[in-house]
This record gives sequence, structure tokens and C-alpha cells, in this order.
Amino acid sequence: LPLLENTDTAEDNMKVTIIIICTTLVWTCTGKPQFPEQEKEPKFWNDWAQRTLKNALDLQELNKRIAKNAILFLGDGMGISTVTAARILKGQMTGQSGEEGQLEMDKFPYVALSKTYNTNAQ
Repeated sequence: LPLLENTDTAEDNMKVTIIIICTTLVWTCTGKPQFPEQEKEPKFWNDWAQRTLKNALDLQELNKRIAKNAILFLGDGMGISTVTAARILKGQMTGQSGEEGQLEMDKFPYVALSKTYNTNAQ
């Protein structure tokens, strides 16, 4: 009989341990990501945008000459959501929250979007 009592106690201890572990995992996984306090203020984003714009303008001198050639990068399947996902992933892979990441093509002096359609299929 004493062996049976110890087995029941061991099973109870195991159940309590599993409940504690599961509760801790659920509590940890449901936590919201922490962002710096300054990101909650619009001034932070306005200043960041102004710095980014100034940096982009400082990368080049205004060119008043006529171009002989133009290089056009046309990325297929690079819609706004795909590019945004790539930007976020790159930021997260560097240990940031993601949105502040920058792709190389974001550094181009000129960027545009183009919608294309197929004429004989949808």
C-alpha cells in the first residue's frame, strides 16, 4: 500500500508541474511585443521621416545633365504587401521589431509602383 500512495503523489506532482509549465507558456506567448516609448509619439515618426528624406537627398547631387541610358528594375510579384513583408523580415533578422528595416531598393533615389495586366487571361 505505501507504494501506491507514493505513485499517486508522484502523479499529482507531475500533473501540477505540467499545469504550471503550460500556464507559463501560454502567459509568455500571449504577451504583446514591447516597443520603445518614443515610438508612441507622432513627433518621433515625423523626425524620423525628415531624417530619412534628408539622407536620401544627401546621397546625390542634383543632376541637370541629360541621361544617355536609364536602368529600369522591374520586379515581378513585388507588390506592396510582399515588399513590406520582406522589409519586416529583414528588420526582425537583425534583432529589431521589423518595421524599421530597410531594403536596398528603399535606398534608390527614385522608386515607383506599376500595375500590369494580362490581356488574354485573368
